[in-house]
Amino acid sequence: MKALEIDEVKYSYPDGHQALHGVSLTIDPGERVALLGPNGAGKTTLVLHLNGILPSARTPGSSGTVTVGGQRVDPSDRAGLREIRRRVGIVFQDPDDQLFLPTVAEDVAFGPANLGLRGDELTARVDDALSWVDMLEHRDRAPHHLSLGQRRRVAVATVLAMRPELLVLDEPSSNLDPQARRELAEILQSLPVTMLMVTHDLPYALQLCERSVIIDDGRIVADAPTRELLADHETLARHRLELPFGFAVPAAV
Repeated sequence: MKALEIDEVKYSYPDGHQALHGVSLTIDPGERVALLGPNGAGKTTLVLHLNGILPSARTPGSSGTVTVGGQRVDPSDRAGLREIRRRVGIVFQDPDDQLFLPTVAEDVAFGPANLGLRGDELTARVDDALSWVDMLEHRDRAPHHLSLGQRRRVAVATVLAMRPELLVLDEPSSNLDPQARRELAEILQSLPVTMLMVTHDLPYALQLCERSVIIDDGRIVADAPTRELLADHETLARHRLELPFGFAVPAAV
């Protein structure tokens, strides 16, 4: 069974803009895949289909299916959508979109508490998630007193507390200093989950994901091992992607 199956998804916004043109993509359990592409390529639109935030067949010009772990994403099925949103954890680029309670522990507990967890079971779920991101010692602090790197790790913990099958990360390295960027990478490498990472940070994609997919103008235009894709300078240039100045893709060992 595939961790994720996207089949011919088309999506048109109410203003008529066609953002996705028949996107198909499969991800196996345990895979780590980078989703690359220029601004406006359709990356965010695609991600918002994965847990039903954007329904694929509610507007004219929209169609296709998304299946997570064998379960179809159906926005009209409220019970099914609740399970999909447990399975698919999305970590948004701005951690302040996910952190809104007085303490770190309360933010991480919010999702599991809505699933009905209480008492020692809830406390254990929170502590496990914070341990994964090396933030347990900060459980009683106010999120707004933390650094950006720490807040982003707590945002990851809020999703991990739901025990997702697919972790989706939107620009996880954005605006992080080198140390915070490295610390987050080490944490993400240690997580035993399937991962889809949306990023413009091509070295981060190489570090964390063996496979990369390029989307441009709402279409999948490349799907290959990350190292191979980043060595293809013509493809990168064609789709407005650039490696940092002086960065050379290391040869395969």
